[in-house]
Amino acid sequence: MANEIRHNTITSATLYACRFQPNGDVFLTNGASDEVWGTGGRDADDYDVTMTETTIGSSRHYEGDFDASANIGAGVYQVTVYRQAGGSPADTDKAVAQGEIYWDGTAEVNLYTIYVDTNEIQGKLPDDYIMGSSVTDSMDDEINAAVGDLGQVRTIEDESPGGGAPEKTSGIVEGF
Repeated sequence: MANEIRHNTITSATLYACRFQPNGDVFLTNGASDEVWGTGGRDADDYDVTMTETTIGSSRHYEGDFDASANIGAGVYQVTVYRQAGGSPADTDKAVAQGEIYWDGTAEVNLYTIYVDTNEIQGKLPDDYIMGSSVTDSMDDEINAAVGDLGQVRTIEDESPGGGAPEKTSGIVEGF
């Protein structure tokens, strides 16, 4: 997938994004590793993901790939978009947006992908599947027959110790 990072702003701006681990470490541009910002003398130019301007109607829209190199594993990550002030990304550039992305290792996980996955799972279930149960209607007769062989299910009222309110319990009682 591509263009998971998006931001709208004025035309002719130069934007880039940086991707962060939940602990605050930043990914290198190629996503191969992450580190504390500035490790080894690195700066924003070593962490930036280029965002490209596209025209959508009268507004300007910028897009960038979260992981074009396919190096970032599944997880929840922070993304910050910066407006570049000079000729290349710099640590002094101002952040203009931030958010988080749910990443499955190859693509963004969003409500639509969850909806598609749910429909795919539902399509594989038997027609008589009872939601929230592993029991299907066709199995109910088998279960009832097995319970019938063991005995009857009854509700038994018992006095609580100390004269409290009766408690009701259900279970299999043999010998009826």
